[in-house]
Amino acid sequence: MTYVCRYSMRFMRSLTRAASLFTVGLACVHADAQLATTLSTVSTQPAAQTASQTNAVVSTGWDSTTTTSLQAAGRILNQASFGPTINDVFAVESSGIASYLDAQFKQPAYIIPAANPQTVTTGDCQSFSCDTEYYWWNDVIFGSDQLRQRVAFELSKLFVVSIDTVDPRYLPNYLNLLSQDAFGNWFNLMQDVALSPAMGTYLNMANSTTPTAGQSANENFAREMMQLFSIGVYALNQDGSLKLDGNGNPIANYTSAQVQNFALAYTGWTFANNDCSAPSSANYYWYNLPPGQSCPMTVLPYAHSTVSKTLLRGTVLPAGQSAQQDLTGALTNIFNDPSMPPFVAQHLIQSLVKSNPSPAYISRVAAAFTDNGSGVRGDMKAIITAILMDPEARADDNGGISDANGGKLRDPILWWASVMRAMGATSTATVPNVAFFEQRFDLWLADLDERPHVTPSVFSYYSPSFQLQGTSTYAPEFQNENTLTISQMAEHMQDAITDNWSENGVTATEFAMNLTANSFWGEAARTATPTNLVNALDALLLHGTMTQGMQQAIVTSIQGLDPATMVRCAVYLIVTSPQYRLMM
Repeated sequence: MTYVCRYSMRFMRSLTRAASLFTVGLACVHADAQLATTLSTVSTQPAAQTASQTNAVVSTGWDSTTTTSLQAAGRILNQASFGPTINDVFAVESSGIASYLDAQFKQPAYIIPAANPQTVTTGDCQSFSCDTEYYWWNDVIFGSDQLRQRVAFELSKLFVVSIDTVDPRYLPNYLNLLSQDAFGNWFNLMQDVALSPAMGTYLNMANSTTPTAGQSANENFAREMMQLFSIGVYALNQDGSLKLDGNGNPIANYTSAQVQNFALAYTGWTFANNDCSAPSSANYYWYNLPPGQSCPMTVLPYAHSTVSKTLLRGTVLPAGQSAQQDLTGALTNIFNDPSMPPFVAQHLIQSLVKSNPSPAYISRVAAAFTDNGSGVRGDMKAIITAILMDPEARADDNGGISDANGGKLRDPILWWASVMRAMGATSTATVPNVAFFEQRFDLWLADLDERPHVTPSVFSYYSPSFQLQGTSTYAPEFQNENTLTISQMAEHMQDAITDNWSENGVTATEFAMNLTANSFWGEAARTATPTNLVNALDALLLHGTMTQGMQQAIVTSIQGLDPATMVRCAVYLIVTSPQYRLMM
């Protein structure tokens, strides 16, 4: 429990202060008939004494003769989606984890509509990003392609573009290619990212041309494709450890000269016309109508450098090749680098499962990247399956915590989404009246240093190598955690739960979580004991791992309250707790 305890000490001072913010208010969700039936059988048995017991699952009444335990269902849904819902928990309990993943792999990608290219003049949000953010959030919260979108979200934090720099009208195309490639092949993902107008703008590959004498081609994309997106600065062993030279020093993966050669290989691309046809001369971005919004970039043959290029491991691209040939050759060279499998494995494991994977875990996933069992390198389904079905990922499915530094912190976006999904949030918003998504989420998440698709730099929101102070424990999402963000989180969740997402006295009626006296949870509070109510929320929100001390504290806090306040208070105390913020 080291990880939890360290976090708790940092958290408690702000949590105590934030708890005083809780007031009675309004919110709203539809009752689930299946849960309504099972809640009546919820046991009064107390929560587990400690989260490290052999069997930490609370007797919630949800478990029956099922394929998968409640705790296992909750854990896989936390790792493979934007958070469990009641129906998803029942489905995984019934069918099992492997069947759930297989069904998710068969889900088609949700396609975000292209942004309106013209100036926004109608509706309650005057921004090009409004519609896209609305469609994205809508699928994250309500969509069925949860695993695909969760992987795409984590990929967006690796292959970074930011609408602080990139016109948001390029965003739908970029988000769609990430979700479509999430279950494809890593090489295709690399190529699609390279040719996307969003990345072409963000890292200046668009309209990079043959340099004149004494000049260099733009190196931004060439450098970041290696340093941040695929292999890292230093060579890696299959288990993610650094390769060392004879003097014990890390071995650099590339040189400055190689970066310039890659930059030359990437010259000759420009924005397509808006009908995706190739222009006769370079297309340049302009605000009124950005070119090629839904199209990959296209070749300008005369702008491509045709000199030979020496890449990684002595590979040479011969002189006279086309822009497409050089792009394919350069990306293939990186794709086949020995550092790529462990680099990708560690990033995705940290994003989906745990911040501190063992070298053996990284090695197993890297092996799946190298060969999917049929000789194919970079098969995303094989990589994702290896991550989620690994014994280390599933070690705590049947109770207890096997690793004191296991799990990961939910970043703010994942935290918001998981609460809304768990509590059955609904939305009646329609384009172009989507102010909730732009004004509430964007402003609130800006307070937490993680607005969707608005990263502070190409290094994303936080560093994957960030460690807790004074330790060797990796904790990437903690880099942005401080007493201010924690108290802001508590305050904004109070607004969501009690004030129906109001801001400046205006109620955002298009979005709600039904926690009123007349809701399903309000009815449960009237008919069940406080202990039963807390156990049911524990089953949904913490997959039955709430400690006895936490349970008793919440039960004591809600005793004697009216039903609506009882529900709101219990939900608030759980979702703002360290145990909920940490995905164990």
